[in-house]
Amino acid sequence: MMTPDIIFDQKHQLTADIYQPDTPNGAAIVFAHGGGWLRGDKANEHDIGDYFAAAGYLVAIPNYRLAPASIAPAAQVDFDAFIDWFKASDFEFDRNRIGLLGASVGGTMTLTTSLKTGYPTVSWSGILDFELWFAQHTKTVAALDAKQSWD
Repeated sequence: MMTPDIIFDQKHQLTADIYQPDTPNGAAIVFAHGGGWLRGDKANEHDIGDYFAAAGYLVAIPNYRLAPASIAPAAQVDFDAFIDWFKASDFEFDRNRIGLLGASVGGTMTLTTSLKTGYPTVSWSGILDFELWFAQHTKTVAALDAKQSWD
């Protein structure tokens, strides 16, 4: 069962979707969507939520503030705030059995959170070496339209 649009941050009106398993295994997975800090939404991640809920996990997929309206470290602050909110929530799961999963920039955020919390994480295509990448792609401009070519 999926419960959509649970507000976890009143100030920024940030929401999360929670997927509850039929047969819980006691563990939880928090998934961070990708989108280069510019785009992406939890609403696009139903397959991930359904897949892991069917395997017994309580799955949480939060949104976070996006650029350019919000600049770094807003997204990371939001993701970490969600983790705190989730742990304090009434959802039933073992607070010692939280795993993090993220794609692209979501993978980067889960790795950052894992370094602070020790939670196990899986990063799909996390961006890890920003300085070198930017140095090698000086003509690349961030854009909401992902169809633009990179240098």
